[in-house]
Amino acid sequence: MKNIYTITILLIGLLTISWTEIDKNKEVKKKTKGKIEKAKVKASRSFDSFAYTKSIKRYKKVLQLSPDDNEATIKIADSYRKINDSNQAREWYKKAADLGFLVNKADQLNYAQVLSSVGDYEEADKWYNLHGENGKMAVLIKNKKEALKSIELFFKDSVAYNVRITDFNTEHSDFGPSYLEEGIVFASARPSKGLFKPKYAWDNSNFLDMFKVNEKGEAVKIQRGINTRYHEGPATFFDQSNKVIFTRNNYHKGKSNESKDGVNKLKLFYAIKSKNGKKWCPAVELPFNSDEYSVGHPSVTEDGLTLYFASDMPGGKGGSDIYMSRWDGEKWGGAENMGELVNSPGNEFFPFIHPDGTLYYSSDGMPGLGGLDVFEVSSSDPGIPKNIGYPINTQKDDFGLILSNDGRSGYLSSNREGGEGHDDIYSFEKYFYDVKVLLVDAKTGEPLEGTINSSYVKSDKIIATTGADKELTFRVIRGDEVNLTGMKENYSKVEEKLATIDLPKEMKEPYVIKLPLMGIEKESEEQFRDVVVIENNGETTQLFAIEEELIEKEGTLASFRADMMKKGIKVMKVYTYQNILYDFDKSNIRKDAAEKLDRIIWLLNEYPTVSIKLKSHTDIRGSKSYNQELAKKRALSARTYLMKNGISRNRIIESSYGEEEVFINCKDNCNEQQHQSNRRTEILIEN
Repeated sequence: MKNIYTITILLIGLLTISWTEIDKNKEVKKKTKGKIEKAKVKASRSFDSFAYTKSIKRYKKVLQLSPDDNEATIKIADSYRKINDSNQAREWYKKAADLGFLVNKADQLNYAQVLSSVGDYEEADKWYNLHGENGKMAVLIKNKKEALKSIELFFKDSVAYNVRITDFNTEHSDFGPSYLEEGIVFASARPSKGLFKPKYAWDNSNFLDMFKVNEKGEAVKIQRGINTRYHEGPATFFDQSNKVIFTRNNYHKGKSNESKDGVNKLKLFYAIKSKNGKKWCPAVELPFNSDEYSVGHPSVTEDGLTLYFASDMPGGKGGSDIYMSRWDGEKWGGAENMGELVNSPGNEFFPFIHPDGTLYYSSDGMPGLGGLDVFEVSSSDPGIPKNIGYPINTQKDDFGLILSNDGRSGYLSSNREGGEGHDDIYSFEKYFYDVKVLLVDAKTGEPLEGTINSSYVKSDKIIATTGADKELTFRVIRGDEVNLTGMKENYSKVEEKLATIDLPKEMKEPYVIKLPLMGIEKESEEQFRDVVVIENNGETTQLFAIEEELIEKEGTLASFRADMMKKGIKVMKVYTYQNILYDFDKSNIRKDAAEKLDRIIWLLNEYPTVSIKLKSHTDIRGSKSYNQELAKKRALSARTYLMKNGISRNRIIESSYGEEEVFINCKDNCNEQQHQSNRRTEILIEN
């Protein structure tokens, strides 16, 4: 009985202890849940008020209390994306994806766009495909997927530009350049003097002010009357720099106004210079401003009659669109949307109207390299906007481009790698050529009237053509290859290729080409020859007329043809041979290289007296000794391919140069396209 009593007491004690522990655990969980909810409310309040730097810190506190919180993980990723920290945004979106949180279509699309902005195009394509092409964002997703399929096309004009960072950037955001007299004005978040220095809650940066680059290359604040304690910039100056339209927070006459949801939006203001020219008169609002949406990024035509700007006002094609307004002599008219050819379901910002009528602007909703890319389109007759491509555009945000009147230089803003701060201003040169083509008699040199055609080599797209005129003029950018054809009745047709990469970078005078036409003689008096043209690295290195012996001549194909015609020899067929290319660190013969070697085999079989020399090279990666051996392997692979297909060993000479004779000397700044050009075997005809 005593034992039973003892056991009963013990059981009651254990039960009492257990229930006490359970109550304590419940209380701890209740308190923890309360802390989590309280922390989430604070974090959500920061996110909803666009204080993204603060929201990141607060949501990370939520994760300390609840490590697998779905909302906190995605909100941190969203916050990093909002402040343009793409690398951190990718890491947090990836974490959310790994935990199975990334099921919302909008989150998937955001992740795909972040992946594009850091250059991870393959992974971005997976998330675009997962999102699908349904709903209101179908056009944007289609544009992004098309860009990923043909990403190399954005690099085709890379040699047409030289981009370099300017000296007046800081570790803070510097962006939105515009021309003012002989210099530029831009917006900057660099610190201002004074006791009251408010911070921009979005990313905890300084508020923007307008700065001008003086004759010493220093950035100084512009004249009084524009800068306030809130955001100012970008701006556009016109009427001999006596008038300005600029972007500013909704702050006017000392009063700050907010939208219904508590946000201080952007507006456009107009001001003129005082009579003494030392300051700006009080600014006035433009009529299409509103407390409920933002209006900014102005650009005015040279005559001061048309204004282009960006806005997220209702009724647009996407997030922010490009609009225009016209000056009627007394006031600015209403806002006119530029339409769905210019605008996308994404965001369009920073328009710039060039004196020639070309509209430049940035978009994240059209096919591009990553974030914001710069596009160009005719303002008077908009067609499909053209992505300007690398190096103006990168995988990061590239925007705020302005271009000089002659089109040969300009500035742009970018947060690309290698800058000084968040956004930086870069200067650039654009290389293009005005080409004039003439027809002349091959024997007398006298001008002829006939038909001249010009077309791009890669696409066969017609550039320009003329009828019975004496000349043809057109413009091409550096890197373009152009086919030229001249024709006239009773004359033989002449063809020539212009490789602009061989021309000097800066050529302001028209480049003149004379196409010599040879009068057609009686067929009985004609002799016929075939010509072999060897092109390595985009330039003609050898020209041969094939007879019993090879007749070699320097110069262009047109001059070679004209010289032969003077001797009564008519060129019948032209055979062109080019470099063999290799993959990185490989020496095997690729499919495209095999096709080129097959043409060489045909030539050697057709003309048994011809021998060839193979000159093999590498790019500059790797040691010199390693590259020398790799070049030998490439020469051996090409020789072996030829011998396996019946070409005698004694008709092949091979040599290897490693990295000694690179085609593009880009040192440590080579992109993949440049490396590819250096990985080659050149072909030369040997007598």
